Amino acid sequence: MSTPVPDRLVRLQMHLNLAVQYALLFGVVLGLSQFLFASSTDRIGALRGGFEGGLLAGVVVSVILGIRQWRAAVTARDRRLAADPNASATVNPSVRVEQTLRVPLPRAELLRCGEDLARAMDRWRLRTVDEAAGKILLSTSAGMGGWGERIVLALGAEEDGRTPVTITSKPAVWGTSVDFGRNARNVEHVVTWLDNAAAAGRS
Repeated sequence: MSTPVPDRLVRLQMHLNLAVQYALLFGVVLGLSQFLFASSTDRIGALRGGFEGGLLAGVVVSVILGIRQWRAAVTARDRRLAADPNASATVNPSVRVEQTLRVPLPRAELLRCGEDLARAMDRWRLRTVDEAAGKILLSTSAGMGGWGERIVLALGAEEDGRTPVTITSKPAVWGTSVDFGRNARNVEHVVTWLDNAAAAGRS
């Protein structure tokens, strides 16, 4: 079994990734803007100055966003452990969150639950149901916090009346690096809904 990576190293990697991404983004944008609007005699100096200023601004922004992202990941970890003391204690600051559970419901019944699941959530929409592949695709609408997320339920082969379901939530827009815990909450909402649906099915 692989040894868990210490939280401090996970956090360091997250901050480094964000710093590189935002520093380059801000550096290029500010550098080009300074280059385009500077006088023709000093465009190279303006480009360099804008790029260096953008790098610094990007690092500052990445620190602020990274702190918020890490706090959200720690909160999600604490909720996970409160619900299941045997769950992983590792903090996961990734914007792609995945969890697998075995649901005591038939596969065919779960494939029909997409519309009910979407209606039970705030601003969720059922996109597609692929019965052959055993996949349900949902999405959340864009808002102040981001461009929305894509949630996929992948159903495995039913065995003894139980169906393995892998829930994956990730940003709808490629390149999104912070979500402040939205994808973790999406997965938690689906797990809770499935638990309630299974309980109702047994009653």
